[in-house]
Amino acid sequence: MLRVCQKNFEDTISSVQGIGCFAVLVSVLCSGSVPAEQLQLNIHEGWVMHTGDNRIWAKAEFDDKEWKSIQIGTTWEEAGFAEYDGYAWYRVRFVIPEDWSQNKSVEESENDGFLILSLGPVDDADVTYFNGLKIGATGTMPPNYASAYSTPRKYKIPTAKVRWGESNLVAVRVYDQEGVGGIYEGPVVIRQPGIGDVIDIDYQIGDSDGIYPAPDPLPITLKVSNNSNKERSLTLECTLGSDRIADDAVIDSTKASIHIDGSSDVYEAIELHPPEPGFYRVTCMLDDGSNEPVSKSMIFGYDPEKIQTELTREDDFEDFWRKRRQELAKVKPSFKVTKSDRSTEDVDVYLVEMCSYGNVRIRGWYTVPKKPGPHAAILSVPGYNSTMRPYIHRKNVATFALNPRGHGNSKDDVDAKGGEYMYLSFDPNHSEKIYLRWSVYGLYSCCRFSYIQT
Repeated sequence: MLRVCQKNFEDTISSVQGIGCFAVLVSVLCSGSVPAEQLQLNIHEGWVMHTGDNRIWAKAEFDDKEWKSIQIGTTWEEAGFAEYDGYAWYRVRFVIPEDWSQNKSVEESENDGFLILSLGPVDDADVTYFNGLKIGATGTMPPNYASAYSTPRKYKIPTAKVRWGESNLVAVRVYDQEGVGGIYEGPVVIRQPGIGDVIDIDYQIGDSDGIYPAPDPLPITLKVSNNSNKERSLTLECTLGSDRIADDAVIDSTKASIHIDGSSDVYEAIELHPPEPGFYRVTCMLDDGSNEPVSKSMIFGYDPEKIQTELTREDDFEDFWRKRRQELAKVKPSFKVTKSDRSTEDVDVYLVEMCSYGNVRIRGWYTVPKKPGPHAAILSVPGYNSTMRPYIHRKNVATFALNPRGHGNSKDDVDAKGGEYMYLSFDPNHSEKIYLRWSVYGLYSCCRFSYIQT
């Protein structure tokens, strides 16, 4: 259990340099004069975990003293549950200081009636409880499983359920389909809600597909929703920029003032002026004077059919790839297809092995519905330095999920071992040896496999 000293909270703040009174370190940053965005508990320690699934584990009175301790930010596999997939539960006990209930910022939010619990992302799906009450879920548990492994969790804790100055419990039911699992990143924080928790921004494009013609400006309508009971005066600022993530230059901008009543919506129309055909990122931000504005971005097209892009390829581009294809044509694919025990009642799964550029062995996963075809087919390839696994939940389409060399289960002959793919084996005088070019030709070989099989 996380224990916070029962003493005057102002004394706790004044002695924060040496928090000897905490049995387990819990960061408590609050006082009557501290802004709401700093009012939070960082819950790092005291977590326990148990594999399996039992709904009684959500109850605050359940005794979990026999459960195994686990550090938030650690996957199940790193915590000693090697290759475990399925259900598991997390639990942690902690104290929300009684002083919070007397804090001005908390009193002002009583009309909103909640605190915020942030868990970070969870691999794959979760259902989360506070003192036995379900407060949120992300992803979907079986039988209608849907992963949400990369989505940060943010749930509302009703203040009516908080036991001020006493023990509270968070319980998290987690399901992991495959690979690593668990609350793998963090941090876990309980805090006072900010503007981003009560104000939503939505772009209203109606029947438009997000593509607009020149020379008219971009006609943007925003829906601003206030999910609290408190009326708010907000400053709106919208900027127009490049769709390239690394380019943060502002091309055009506009500002407006918005007043919104509690539990209501307002609509605001703005115009931004792109200088030429292209795709542009519009970012709109709402600020109430605190340190936590809320923003949302959307990409719009502006006469994209008239985009003119300068070619930047090298003079020997065509010759380079012609030679690489000739070299690949000399490689005997040596295809091998083995049915896998990962097959389900809906799809058959096959491990596919083949030789790619340079006679390097690579692998992939072929999944095909058991019901009669023909079926549509998808070629799936990984992101940068990631892993492809069987798509066993695609019940109506065949999928070949390829792991190019150095990825997933294709590391027998070539393994970057954490090295930087972009520069591995780079030699400006011998560009044909660069590592990434091999990955590209793993894909080319893959396409050759798909052609043969069909």
